[in-house]
Amino acid sequence: MYSSIEKVKSNADFIGLWYRDNDRMVFSSAISDRMSWEKPTEECDQIAHEAARNKSPVIRSDETQFDFTTFLLAIPILSQNVVKSVVVFRFLESMIRLTALEVWNLVEDRADLELSDGCYGHLHHFREVSQNVRFQIGIGLPGMTWKTAMPRLLQPLSTSEEFIRADDARQVGLEIGVGFPILGEHDEVQSVLLMLSPNRLTFAEEFQVWREEQDRFRMSDSLNCRNKRHPVAENHCSLKLQAVIEDLVAEAMIQQTIVVEKIPASLLTEEERDLSGIVVMPVLRGVGASSALVLLTN
Repeated sequence: MYSSIEKVKSNADFIGLWYRDNDRMVFSSAISDRMSWEKPTEECDQIAHEAARNKSPVIRSDETQFDFTTFLLAIPILSQNVVKSVVVFRFLESMIRLTALEVWNLVEDRADLELSDGCYGHLHHFREVSQNVRFQIGIGLPGMTWKTAMPRLLQPLSTSEEFIRADDARQVGLEIGVGFPILGEHDEVQSVLLMLSPNRLTFAEEFQVWREEQDRFRMSDSLNCRNKRHPVAENHCSLKLQAVIEDLVAEAMIQQTIVVEKIPASLLTEEERDLSGIVVMPVLRGVGASSALVLLTN
């Protein structure tokens, strides 16, 4: 692998990939909307290594006396309890104000999930509510992500019976929820990442869930944020683009790594011109069907 950064416009101004090289994590490549970024910043590198050490997602915000300016999200991918790769997202102020990121970890006796980390921007009431909640397996978006050990998409949050904090989400305008499990020993879920956002400001233009079925990978769920419709299991990508996504999902599964790729403009239809990057985050299982969360970014 080699180190490179490609310039693209994105929901994040930097999406970088680190991979395991023997006993250390090494920067591989990234997509960014800044031509001046020839390598990741020190803070991006530090949070990638922290996520690898902790074997859990890490959230860090750059908070001034008066406001937030940036926040970082690092997500590790494990296989047989070994970190294989880490992806780091760097978001700017516009994403921070009205969205929420949460990391839910299992307590010692594995009875339920408790909040271990979070970034809520200006959503102070939602933060307070979340700090006093725990989720058992199969309960709420964190609990259902734990139960299925697969990525999970939920919309609208404000009227969902599954989303326990639906009324609080409605008050602060949160409508889209994405759950992503981190597996540890024996393929058991050890933590769950939640990405919560309003319809008008999302962490990706489209989310897709893929799973392994009969030696192939098929899309089982999708959430298109580029328009007012939010379909489930509908394909809104062109055949060319969807074929590329399928190949990248297979690559992520076989290589046991996250994939971060720029989308060639030649693959995009007129309606897809706002898309620029693909991120594939696999959930790797030694026994049973593996799955993946795909993010299409702008």
